[in-house]
Amino acid sequence: MIKKILITLLILAVIAGIVFLVHHIRVAHRNKKELANFAEEIPYTANLGRVLVIYYSWTGHTQDIAEQIAALTKGDTYRIQTQEEFKSSPAFYARIKKELSNKIYPALAGNLPDVSNYDVVFVGAPVWWYTMATPLYSFLGQVDFKGKKVIPFSTQGSEHF
Repeated sequence: MIKKILITLLILAVIAGIVFLVHHIRVAHRNKKELANFAEEIPYTANLGRVLVIYYSWTGHTQDIAEQIAALTKGDTYRIQTQEEFKSSPAFYARIKKELSNKIYPALAGNLPDVSNYDVVFVGAPVWWYTMATPLYSFLGQVDFKGKKVIPFSTQGSEHF
């Protein structure tokens, strides 16, 4: 009698395990299909008003992102430029560390944009020494964003070296 009960319980456990496995395979398959749908390009439809995308880019990576934002939002772009170009060398990192430590940032080139004509301003730069690139510090010290919606973005990594 006990043998029959144990065999019955074993058969029920095997059946329950199979049902459980089939259920999870179906759920995983459904989730995989749903995830594939997310991979399709979804058009951006929000209207943010007049958009300006301000960015500093040393290697071109941040510029690529800024241009994508501008294309999606139908915004204008402004590239922050320094009077002296940053050279790719081991001294680059020492220079940046010194600028950050002394809070003496590089001089900018060109005229600054008039942000008063914009509703939303995206501001971006690469990350240097765990913070934003020093040219962005120079820029932010000279521009008034009062009354503007400001959306920061940053990039990390470079193929420059």
